[in-house]
Amino acid sequence: MTDTKFFLQFFGYIMILIGLAMLISKSSRDELIYRSKDNIMFFGFVNIIFGLPIIIVHNKWVGVWEAVIS
Repeated sequence: MTDTKFFLQFFGYIMILIGLAMLISKSSRDELIYRSKDNIMFFGFVNIIFGLPIIIVHNKWVGVWEAVIS
């Protein structure tokens, strides 16, 4: 399995699970949004910490899917 397919499957499953969880429990979703307003900077740093290694490892610009992932 190539790196591109791995990242597609990994993030695809995560997005599906989060989307289903948000659809199922409206009250939990609203509470999560309300509570996370104070932590926007923290979540931004977490995104950078997890996103930057993905870009460093998967810096491929040879095809359409690779460019979309990178």
